[in-house]
Formats: sequence, C-alpha cells, structure tokens
Amino acid sequence: MTSRNVLSRLIELTSNVSDAFTTALYVAQSDQRTLALREHWSMSSNINAESVVPIGQGPIGQVARDKRAWHEEFANGTIPELPQYTAHEEIKGVLAVPVVAQGLEGVLVIDTKEQFGFSTKQQKIIRSIAEQMAWHLSRERTLGGTGDNTGLANFHQVVEWCRTLSDVEDRSALSDRLVQVPETVSAVDAVAVIWFEGEQGRIQRFRGWKQELRALTVEMGKGFAGSCAKNRKPFLMRNTSDRKVVVFSEKERTELMGSLLAIPIMIRDHMHGMIVAGTHEPFGLSANDQDTWTLIAAFSANALKCAEIQTQWEYDKNLCQVTGIPNHRFLSTYIHAVENEIFREGGSVHVLTALMKNLHTIYSRYGVETGDLFLKQVISILAQAVSSPKYIFKYSESSVVMVLMDIDAGEARGLRTRLRQIFAQEAFTIDNEPLEAQVSLGLAFYPDDGDSLSALIGISMARASDN
Repeated sequence: MTSRNVLSRLIELTSNVSDAFTTALYVAQSDQRTLALREHWSMSSNINAESVVPIGQGPIGQVARDKRAWHEEFANGTIPELPQYTAHEEIKGVLAVPVVAQGLEGVLVIDTKEQFGFSTKQQKIIRSIAEQMAWHLSRERTLGGTGDNTGLANFHQVVEWCRTLSDVEDRSALSDRLVQVPETVSAVDAVAVIWFEGEQGRIQRFRGWKQELRALTVEMGKGFAGSCAKNRKPFLMRNTSDRKVVVFSEKERTELMGSLLAIPIMIRDHMHGMIVAGTHEPFGLSANDQDTWTLIAAFSANALKCAEIQTQWEYDKNLCQVTGIPNHRFLSTYIHAVENEIFREGGSVHVLTALMKNLHTIYSRYGVETGDLFLKQVISILAQAVSSPKYIFKYSESSVVMVLMDIDAGEARGLRTRLRQIFAQEAFTIDNEPLEAQVSLGLAFYPDDGDSLSALIGISMARASDN
C-alpha cells in the first residue's frame, strides 16, 4: 500500500462504492483549456489512456466549465461515446463530478454496467471522495510550483512517509503511526496525539512525556494545546525556557520542554484532533518543523476521511441503496446471528416472500426514479401490514423477505390474504401515472417447511414464483 499514491487509492475506493465499470480522473492542465486523463481503474480493455477533453466541449468538458455534476441513465436512448474509451461500451449509467478546490482541479467520471444510474447516497459519497482528490491535487500543484530553495530539505522523505498513513483504518491506528514519526522526517523528543469530541479532547497516544497523559482532558481555549484547538491554527513556541507553560491541562505535572509545536487535524472546518510535539532544547523546533507537521496533519486528515468513507461503504453495502433495509449480502453474512435471534425462544416463525414480477419492466419503461418510488411503496405496505417483531430484507433485485414472529399460522395466512387484496386493488400512482403492482406472495412455516431460515426462504420464494 505504501507504494501507491493517494489518488490511486481514492480511485479504487470510488470504484468499490459505485459498482463502477470504469472510474476516470481527468485533471485540468496548466492552460485551463483541456482536461487530461490522469488516473483510472477499469474493467474495460478499450481504455484511451491518452484521452484529452477540451473544457466546455462534450458532457465532461461542460462539467469542467460549469462546475456542475452530470448524471445520466441509459435505460432508453442512445449511449454517448465517452472519451475514456477507444470503442463503444454498453454502459447503463454515468456520473461526472467536478473536482474543485480554490479553482477547477479536474473531473471525476464514473460509469457502470451494473445499474441504471447512481443512488443519492452513492452520489454523496462520490462527491466527498472528489473533495479529497481536489485537496490532494491542489496541494500537489501548490507545492510543485514553488521555487523556494529555503523549503524542506527532506521534503521527499516527508511525503514518502506521509503516504504510509493512507492505509490506516481508524484513529487508534493513526495515533500509533503519528507517535512513531522517524527522525528523518522530524527529530522531536516528545509527541502526543489528541482527539476531540465537541469542546474537549483526550490524549490517545504519546511518547517522550514522563507522566501519564491519557487521564488529562484538553479544553478548547485553555493551555497551549487548547489555544491551538480554539484558533484552529498551528502554534509554535520556539523557546519556552523563560516561562511556565500549561501544555495540556492545569492538572498536568510541569515538564520542561524548551520548544513546543501544536498542529490541528482538520477536515474542512471541523476540528478532529491535534498533534503536539516538543523538544527538550530551546529553539529545537523551527518554521520548517511546523511545515513538516502541518503536512503530516493534512495527510492524517485525508487518511481519516478515506477510512470514514471506507467504513461507511462497508456499512452501506449491507443495505439496499434505495430503501435502506438490510439486503441479501447482510443476510448471508449474519444469517447465524439472525437465526439465533428469531429461533431463540422456540416461538412461532413464518417467512413471507413478496416477488415483484414487473419491477424490472417499471424500471425499464419509466426510469430509475419511478422504479425506486414504486419499490419504496411496496416495502412500506409490507412493513405497515404487521406490527413488530419482524425482520424485512431486500433479498434480490425483485424480491423482499419478511420474517414474521409471535403470530400463529392462521394470522400469517390472513396477512397474506390481506396483502394480496391490497396489491390487487390499490391503485399505485407516481406523478399521476397509474402503475400495476404485479406482486405475488409465498408463505413458509416453521418447523413444518424447514428448521432453518435459508430453508424457509427457499420454500416461500418457490411458492411466490408459482403464484
């Protein structure tokens, strides 16, 4: 992982959360007239690695010019030729998002063959990733464009080490890395990593301090670290030998540090944490050290955001992106835990499967938005038809499984009858457009039809298919 740059990791992360066929990052060239393909991940053998797009021309060029996203689904109609391909690809949807920091940095383009378009939640995650790309590109351009020979002599080593932060999974792992910064990056005698929740911070990891710091609370506006947190700006005290400095809290024991530095870890304007570094010798820390630790803090913030997106994706992939209910992946992963819950007291358990036979037709004929609304209405009817306890799962593209508990077989059959009447008689309308609900129902009983959830789902699915 350490040899891969941040953009490549963000491209891969984008592909994972969006079920992408191709993810392509176009970067604005110095003349601000064209975009050039910089990074990509693709399942296609027809990638045009030399692709260049004039700003203002074509959908991608217009996204760059207007700085507004372009989202298109191709359930019907002609699929446009996309510049990242050398041959036509039968994609179902495309999303192009502007990558903007202070100005245009590029355009992130994602297409898919798995679904018609991208859900609102997917678009939100992708825009967040694009913001991280924008920060990295802006930082890269700014640092690369400076001709200041008084800058960091070890800049290459600093950046190479900072890149190792990209694979951290959480705050704890990041804290472990930050207290182990090698001397080739920054030679300090003490480091402490603080994480904030609201107005207070707690020290999670430290080295070089003689006292136990984890019991201390850092309050915004109080002490050296608290002042940095309140102002959200780096603080450097090159010589503290002539004064008594409260570093973290008034409850701390005084320790002699000749030079102190505090750097906030920020994501946008939100204060997440802080790094405090010190040397025993006065004037041991300089403006170059401040620049080094500012860069480390920026990479740390980027790593945290990537980890947050990854965690959110791990959570979201177990949910139906349209309705928010647990999906087949969740059921497959946690089926033993679900079975322990529903069978734990030996009560009555029944499985009702609703098979939406014309759902695919509705998506194809009316588009993604209408299909999603129809699916939500069907699940709402199922959820409201019976009180808790119950479990509802989006089992497949066109089926929903509902586990019924604490009702007898007669009540379960009565529920199936009522639902059949509702789906047969209730008029489904979306934007004044009448839609026919072809929903068939299958019911399986425990233990007569099976003694496991998988068996009951299989029987109920077969009965729904036969109706």
